[in-house]
Amino acid sequence: MSKRIITEQQLSGVNIKNYDEVVLTSSPNDSVGVEIFAVRTLAPFVEPLKEAMPSSRRQLLVVVADPDDVDIQIRVRRAIDLKIM
Repeated sequence: MSKRIITEQQLSGVNIKNYDEVVLTSSPNDSVGVEIFAVRTLAPFVEPLKEAMPSSRRQLLVVVADPDDVDIQIRVRRAIDLKIM
């Protein structure tokens, strides 16, 4: 999984379509957070005796003061929605 870490202020300069997940964290070192956006995909179909290709997820970590704050979550979701449309 590839990760990029940014602050909420840098969100306006990021192309959200390049990422599969957007997660709010309180620190750049956090490995978990609050998922704000995710692209849902189906696993690729493969033959029964063939090994499946590894899938890679692209994750954008947005560092905010409090990832559990509903107002911050709404603000970031709105910013993402505007960039996706």
